Amino acid sequence: MSQVTSPGAELRALPAGSYVRIADLRHGSSTAKRSALSHAVRSGDLVRLHAGLYFKGERTRFGMTRPRLEDIAFAVLGTSGTGPAEYSAARYLGLTTQVPKAVHVATVGHPPDSLVKGVEVHTRRNRARLDLNRSEIAVLEVLRDPGNFVERGWAALVDAVRSRISDGDVRIDRLRTAADSEHSRATHANAGRLLADIGVA
Repeated sequence: MSQVTSPGAELRALPAGSYVRIADLRHGSSTAKRSALSHAVRSGDLVRLHAGLYFKGERTRFGMTRPRLEDIAFAVLGTSGTGPAEYSAARYLGLTTQVPKAVHVATVGHPPDSLVKGVEVHTRRNRARLDLNRSEIAVLEVLRDPGNFVERGWAALVDAVRSRISDGDVRIDRLRTAADSEHSRATHANAGRLLADIGVA
């Protein structure tokens, strides 16, 4: 197997489904890395998703495949403290059939000045969310206004969260801690009700 010694060779060796930034490349100068990325985009071996973020998809006769909008948002924003918001959160939990016009994502802290078209970012101040996974953030987001986001009513929300707790996808201790630190009074109150109805309050 030939040794990878240039940024271009590194890019060619990447498996399909890889995200890449200039900092991910280990070989060559900054100029060589930028040149290799630009060449790969021009030749159709990479697609540029956002400032400084590229993706290597599968080559098809229609062009290179791209990741879903929500996956691009998480790649840009990072996974710590980031998860689906509003109707996107309800869809993620299987609580609505409505398809929002944009992908809604909640994140802790200040997002970049620009993001991918079709993604709306909601900034949250609760740093306890940094310890949560996507499902736990989705639950908190739905609890901001369950009457609006949950299509089949409160009981459906209770069942969905209970199922994810059983699967290990929602951790009660972390969800409770984050809910106690939420700035939204509605979220705090609804979380208490939810945990009581599940039987873990």
